[in-house]
Amino acid sequence: MAVIVVPNVLRERLGEEGAEALVALLRAVEQEARQGVGVWVEERFERRLAEWGERFERRLGEVQVELSERFERRLTEMAERFERRLTEVQVELSERFERRLAEVQVELSERFERRLTEMAERFERRLTEVQVELSERFERRLAEAQVELSERFERRLSEEVTKLSDRVAELDRRMTAEMAKLEVRIAEAKTSLMRWMFIFWAGQLGAILGLLALFLRS
Repeated sequence: MAVIVVPNVLRERLGEEGAEALVALLRAVEQEARQGVGVWVEERFERRLAEWGERFERRLGEVQVELSERFERRLTEMAERFERRLTEVQVELSERFERRLAEVQVELSERFERRLTEMAERFERRLTEVQVELSERFERRLAEAQVELSERFERRLSEEVTKLSDRVAELDRRMTAEMAKLEVRIAEAKTSLMRWMFIFWAGQLGAILGLLALFLRS
């Protein structure tokens, strides 16, 4: 708020109280004027703001519709261009892939053949080395086994011969004893047989003599 200064001439004419009253009156008038101007400015600003808001809403709606239509058209164009480009890229990539695949197949086939040949040669060399090594080891092992088996066979044969000799001697003793018993039994059987034969022939002779005597009597 501005400071109100009463001129000295007017202050002398009105006096101190009149000057103070005049200052108060001027301040009241100034305040009323300020309030009126503020209300007017505020109402006018609100009207302008409302009008501007309505215009902005309408323009915003129009812009939204316009942008939406332009965006849809642009999106459709971009989609069509993208589809065409995608088709072209697919065809191009397919052709490049087929060519690259054929090249890779040929390259891999050649590399595989070379690798297979190298592996076959290495395998053959290794197989030959292994065969020679195994043959040498087998020969050494066979010689060792032959010596070992020969020694074991000799020991086993000696043991078996010793056992067999003992068994043959035992069997010979048993056969000698059995033969002695058999000879005794044969002698006893001969004696018994001769006795029975004598009895049989004596009976036969008696029967013949009886028949002769009976025949002579008749």
